[in-house]
Amino acid sequence: PLIDADASFDQRDYPAALLTPFRMNGALHGVPFEITFRLLRYNPALFDAAGLGYPQPTWTLDDLLQTAQALTSGSDNNRQYGLVAPDVRHITYVLDQFGASPTLGSGKDIRPNFTDPTVVRALRYYLELLRAASPHTKLNNCRYLPEGRGSDWEALNSVWQGRAAMWLDGGELLNYLPMGTNQPPVVGAIAPPPLGQRPLTPNDFTSSGLYISARTQHPEACWQWLTFLSGQPEALDRETFPARRSVAESEAFRARMAPGAAEVYRAYTPLLNNEALPAQPTQRLNAYGPELDGFWFYQAVERALQGADLEQELADAQFKTEQFIACYRGGEGWRVCARQVDPQYQGFALMFEKE
Repeated sequence: PLIDADASFDQRDYPAALLTPFRMNGALHGVPFEITFRLLRYNPALFDAAGLGYPQPTWTLDDLLQTAQALTSGSDNNRQYGLVAPDVRHITYVLDQFGASPTLGSGKDIRPNFTDPTVVRALRYYLELLRAASPHTKLNNCRYLPEGRGSDWEALNSVWQGRAAMWLDGGELLNYLPMGTNQPPVVGAIAPPPLGQRPLTPNDFTSSGLYISARTQHPEACWQWLTFLSGQPEALDRETFPARRSVAESEAFRARMAPGAAEVYRAYTPLLNNEALPAQPTQRLNAYGPELDGFWFYQAVERALQGADLEQELADAQFKTEQFIACYRGGEGWRVCARQVDPQYQGFALMFEKE
């Protein structure tokens, strides 16, 4: 009703895909505020030193791999890496690019699809990228192992020391600031990662919204504040994008962002205009709950990164995950089932559920 009463408010200022999560039963219950896109951050100085052109919106996965390889050089403490991909969510990015999903179904019907040939092809590319151009020898993320046991400090240090040419970032970069410092990393520009021709998925971005309590006695005043706030670039967190087109395309916003922000927004805009965005990621493996524990999938990828046979590891992970699901749906607890299937289990059930 507040939108209908405000002739100055234009819903077309918001890409259709951003409004979708805020609708329920045909009604709009909030408005989008800011977006965090998956980015390709890069260090222009290392590209200049190698005589290479900067990342472009037209890049393919092959371009990313070849450039990352060309920017990898040196040894020991002077080792320079073409790409750092510190988060297991980047596996999801590669899977999306290949049109692959390691799960089928949803909710209570979700089941593993780890051995699908398309999943295997996507993971082979991901592993080739890490082996050829990154410092990673393990998956670096607490989503796979709790309590930070997946940390890969050489990868993190390479970014802060200016030894990483590119960094895939899904919004987690600023969460990895070194202890005791607020200094940003030595990565001076941003670009869209290769997006290909595929549709946008919720894995590509996160968004937050602005709401008004249904119980407030001052809805009009709240609406005035909300619409004002959503038009101010200064109100956004660091390196997030405004949901409103008019703000995202304004000089005031571009002036406060890293170089390349305009190109990032332009690359994502056609994808954001698709209203038929899925409500939930269809292939995200849940490391925080028992619906489909992703521990064995990520463990398989990590073991393959360290030299094991990928297809064999995925087959073993699929078998254990299927056994776990059968146990859990049979009425046993998450932790009990995980340990029953795998006595060496080290996932999140150990934290979230008692014996």
